[in-house]
Formats: sequence, C-alpha cells, structure tokens
Amino acid sequence: MKTRKLLVMTVVFSILVLMTAGVVFAEGQQEKKLKVGLILPSMQEERWAVDRDSFIEAAEALGAEVVTQASNHDERLQTTQFENMLTMGVDAIAVCPVNSTTSATFVEKAHEDGIPFVAYCRPVLNADVDAMVWHDLYMVGKIGAEYALKAVPKGNYAIIKGDPGDDCCALMERAFFDVLQPYIDKGDIEIVHSQHALQWSPENALKIAENVLARHDNNIQAMPCFNDGTARGAVRALQEQGMNAEDCYTTGQDGDISNLQYIVEGKQGMTVYKPIPPLGKAAAETVVALAKGEEVKNIIGTSNNGYKDVPVVGVELIGVDKDNIVEKLIKPGYVTVEEVYANLPKDQWPQID
Repeated sequence: MKTRKLLVMTVVFSILVLMTAGVVFAEGQQEKKLKVGLILPSMQEERWAVDRDSFIEAAEALGAEVVTQASNHDERLQTTQFENMLTMGVDAIAVCPVNSTTSATFVEKAHEDGIPFVAYCRPVLNADVDAMVWHDLYMVGKIGAEYALKAVPKGNYAIIKGDPGDDCCALMERAFFDVLQPYIDKGDIEIVHSQHALQWSPENALKIAENVLARHDNNIQAMPCFNDGTARGAVRALQEQGMNAEDCYTTGQDGDISNLQYIVEGKQGMTVYKPIPPLGKAAAETVVALAKGEEVKNIIGTSNNGYKDVPVVGVELIGVDKDNIVEKLIKPGYVTVEEVYANLPKDQWPQID
C-alpha cells in the first residue's frame, strides 16, 4: 500500500515538474527577443553611420536586438557577413547590396530559412524581395540633372558615376539623360566624358576628374557626380586648377556635412539631400514588422526589380544649393549653421530667425 502510494506521489510530482517546465519554457518563448540584421556597403561615406545609428535606435525602441555589419564595398565580404547573420539566427534582415545583381542569392538563402529580406537604399534585382526602403534614385538623378542644366544650359559635361555593380548608377544615369538629351540633340550640351568611380571612391573620382581636366584643358563647365564622395574627389581636382563651382558646376547626393560646407563656400554646386534618420527608422520599422509577420506600413508605391513589383517604403528628397540651404536644411533642423558654415568667418554666416 505504501509502495503504491509512493508511486502515485512520484507520478504526480513528475507531472507537476513537467508542467512547470512547460510553463517556464512557454514564458521563455514569449520573452524571446526579436533579432534583426542590417548590412551596409561601407562606412566610407559620412551618411552610413547615420543610417546604422537611426536603424539601431528605432529597432531597439520596438524591442528588437540589432546586429549590424559594413562591407567595405567588398562583395565577397558582404556575402560572408550575410551568411554569418543567418547563422546568428536573425528573424529578418535588411541589406544595402554592394552588387545589386549577385545579391539576389541573399534573398533565396534568407527565404530558405524563413527569414524576410528587405533591400535597403539600393535595389536587389531579379529576386523575391519582401520590401524595399529607399530614396527614389531615378528622382535623385533627375533633380541633380535639372540643377546642372539650370546652372549650365550650354557647355561641356563630364559625368562621374559610382560603382558599376550598384544598380543605382543605372537609374541615375537614365534620369540624367532623360533630362539632358534634348539639349544634347540641339548641340547645346556635349557629354565629353562619362566614367564609373569604382567603389564610389573619392580617390578614384579625383583621378577621373584630373584626367578629364587635363585632356580638355579645363574646358569643362559641369561635372555631375553621383554622390557626395565622388563630388569631393571632383572638387579637389577643380581646386588644384584654381576652379570652383562657378567655373565648373558639380553635383552630388547624400548631403554629407563636408559637401554642404563646399556648397556654401562656392566649391560645389549642389547636392540632393536625403534625410537619413527617417529612412533608417523606416527600415527598422519595416524589418521588425516583417519579423513579426505584420503588414508593412507607409508603402508609397512599388518598384519592379525584374522579378516582381516590390513594395516601396520611402521618404522625401531635397535639392540643395547655396541659395536655398538655409530654408531647406537649416531652418527645418536637419543641420545647424555651425556645422555648415564652420569654415567661413562668422560675419558671413546667415542670420536665422
């Protein structure tokens, strides 16, 4: 009788232990923190640190753990980083690809593991991308071309593009020629040179600009550049020849502080300012929503990447030059007078109401 009673008590105790373990396990499951990943192409340009920090802040505010990497414009390194993130067990991932074409394999591998994939800032082509978070790069090119055309309606143009593996370059180039072609056809504008700066490198852009200026005896009236890093290289080459934005109008994109300083100093013509914190925040919100199986919010349209129409989350673009930088950037609080005018005497600083 005692043996039977002891056996019953043992069984009951075992059941209670198992039930308690189940409760603890279930609670552990409920408390498991989402883990999301972000891979950026580099930290070469000023803006990428802002992308990273904005993404981290927004994702953590939504309760997610964040893993980030930067690839130094190295396609192989980015592949390794991506595979490592899958191994780490991320629940969703955003990638700004070094190569828009070959990164299609990332999407396939992520989906094999049931992980949603977001293309950040640059498209991933011919792949089943879940969402894209970016500034419209065709519009970036269009705005830059329109500013250049207004400043230099006639003359020789030399175009410095970004890395050829980045599909953004193709979008921007198409936009430039959509705007400029009628003036090329009329003979008002001649494209005397167009070349990619590998890895978006300012040093590569400097060499291109130096060679173009030497070949054409400085007879270049506009030098559109596809980002602010390449524009810095072009400005350096122009400065070496004693030239500024009035002599040769340069364009860029991103709104790096150093380039905004160039603009107010008369060294660079314009840039397309892309507010980065809202974009990083939107990417974090999108990745976390997909990780939770929720609908993506703030979709502004779609973009066909060769495989499908990908839902796009985007934010505004702002064309900025010396004449409107106060109204467009400083008064709204994107940047400060102290940052932009740091290299000019204070008596040349604008008075902000």
